[in-house]
This record gives sequence, C-alpha cells and structure tokens, in this order.
Amino acid sequence: MSSHLPPLRHQLFRSNPVHPHAKVRTGSHRSSLHTYYTALSRNLGSASAATAAGIMRAMMTSAGQSQLGGGLPLRFVAIAALVVGIFAASGLLSSSAREVQEGTALGQKAIPLVGESVDGDRISLGNLRGRFAMLSFWTPDCPLCAKELPMYDAYYRKVGADRLSLLGVLLAQNLSSGELRELVEERKYSFPIAVFTGRDALRLMKDWKVTATPANYLVNPDGIIVLKGFLGNEGMALAQKIVDKQPEFLPPEMELETALLAEGQIMSYRVSFPDASAGRYSFVFRAAAQYVNEDGRRGELEEVAPVSLRLSQDTKGVVQAKAMVEARDRSGKPAKLSSPSHVRAAAKRIGRTVYVEVDLPLPSRVPLALAEVKYYSEPLKAYIVLDSGYPP
Repeated sequence: MSSHLPPLRHQLFRSNPVHPHAKVRTGSHRSSLHTYYTALSRNLGSASAATAAGIMRAMMTSAGQSQLGGGLPLRFVAIAALVVGIFAASGLLSSSAREVQEGTALGQKAIPLVGESVDGDRISLGNLRGRFAMLSFWTPDCPLCAKELPMYDAYYRKVGADRLSLLGVLLAQNLSSGELRELVEERKYSFPIAVFTGRDALRLMKDWKVTATPANYLVNPDGIIVLKGFLGNEGMALAQKIVDKQPEFLPPEMELETALLAEGQIMSYRVSFPDASAGRYSFVFRAAAQYVNEDGRRGELEEVAPVSLRLSQDTKGVVQAKAMVEARDRSGKPAKLSSPSHVRAAAKRIGRTVYVEVDLPLPSRVPLALAEVKYYSEPLKAYIVLDSGYPP
C-alpha cells in the first residue's frame, strides 16, 4: 500500500518519561531591594537585573531610603520600573542574559550528553560549545534515518567544522560491538557517532524524551536548543537559515505533553508557555497513524488542526488567554479534520505560565499515533516543530 502521509518517524519501544508540571511560586512579599532584584532576575537575567537594581539603589539613596529593610515609596518603584522599561526597550538590558532552564525542549539549554565512539573515544556535547551543533538520534533499523543522515552529512561538510558540529547518536539495543563497528564503517559518515546500548540507551531515551527516530536537534553556540524535530529538505532549509543567516535566533521556551485517550480515539495535547507576553500565537496540532483494521485491511489517518492563541491584558494588567481552532494556518494550508466541531481548544493561565490544551478526535481507533505540534516563528517566517513523537 502506498502511503499518502509524510514519512512517519520510526517508533521506538515505549518509554515513560516524567513530564514536568508547572509550579506556582507563593510566598510573603518583602519591601526590600532584594525582593525587587529577585523579581528582575527572573524576568531580565542577572546582568540586566544588576543594572536595574543599581538604578533603583541610586534612586533610593537620593530619596533617603537607602536602608534595605525600609519600604519603597510607590513613586520610586514606578519611576524605577519606567527606567527599566526604557533600558529593556532600547536593548541595553540584554535578553540573552536571561536565566534559561536546562532540558530538551525548544528554547531550553541542552542537557549534558556524553558517550563513546566504537573506538572508545569520548564524545561530549559540552565540548562543542562556541559553534552550532546538530544532534541526530538514530537506530540501525530506521529507514528514514538512513535517508536523512547523508543529507545532514553533506551540509556538515559544506559548512565546515569551525561553524557547525554534527553528532550522530546511535541507539542500538541488541548489537554486539563487532556488529556496531561494521554498521558504522558501512555508513561511512564523516561526523562522529556516539554509541549507546542496553540500559545506557534506555536512560538516554528517557532523559532526552526520544520516542521516535530520527530525533534531531539544533543547538546554538550558547547551548540553547533553537530547532528540533526537523526533517527533510524543508527542515534542513530551516536549520541552514538559522546557522547561515540568523545565528542570533532564539525561540520561546515551550514544552509539550501528549496522551492518546479514549481507547485510541482522541489525541490530547498540552503546551506550556512560560512568561508569554501579549499577542497572537499560531500553532498546528497534528496526529498521524498507519494501522490495521479489525478485518485485516490497512488504513492510515492524518488530522491537522490550526489553533491560534490570543493573549491580551485587561485593565488591571492581568493576561487573558483564549485559544481558537482556525480554518487555515498562517501559511494558508487548510485544516484537515474529519470532525471539526468536536475539536476542543482551550487556554488558561496559571501563575506566569499559559497552557494551551487541545483534544483532537481521530476518525478510527488506533493503538498508536504520532503526535506533533508546530509553532509559527515570526523571525523565521515559518512553522517550526515544537515537538514530535509517540505518546508514552
């Protein structure tokens, strides 16, 4: 049967990664410079906050309010906030100084990855800082990996190792050391390959939340994940655009949780978007599967739901969130839904994090389906994959 679906990534055996949950910080308010500095650090980064705190300290001293334990008059807080806003708008408070969470999600600082080649040489992602690094997780029995990796290798050779590092991460469960060496030598890739077997492979899959291969990541020179889940010529073009033309590109920090519910008839998604600012954001939620019916016939399905998220501030400055299913995405492609009226999209804000929740009904009951979410990036003028994989 010839498939009309885009190539589905190779599904690995199910893992059960621990999904992060939002934590709403609570605590007593203290009217001190330390309190304001802490708040500024969370929003602007320590370097920027130090500059802003210096401004506030000078203002307090001139006002005779230099004691840290004393209360700050409202007018000085307002003026300081205005000055900080001017600095931020002018670019004097660098957004690159913000504290970035470590993880494997888009916009996060990549977690450590240390392995060995078939020759026993140590390979570390940390040693690649200072240049872009492309990671590709692959398996010996993944046909799409065999098709994609030569394309990445060609770009790696074209750009040069001084600008881009390419690291292959081979997940091999049951191959002997001799078979691993034979496989690596047969592929003849010019980039290093870190090999993980047995429990080490399982642990790495859990840490990086890899449920399908190829699983690709583009990490910038500062160690931030700026692209993931990219495939084919279109995905490679996006990676090249960032490396060659927009090396300063930084995506927002977002994470995705998925689950296949109602005995395989509903794909459920939850996107967490910390520190989201007011504006309109566009997503595309997709589910795809190839399956065998009860009568033995093969089938396939693909459901695509464009969803817009609108964030606005009310008169009290509180962010209001609203999610809506759209007829078309930002590129003009129509939704592909068998039951459009049954798609549920909702948004809510808890603390400083906005959550987008979507339930996507599937036309057939399936035991397994690929879940993917794309986010429209204004700087790149294109959709980029927020995450893609098989629910645990």
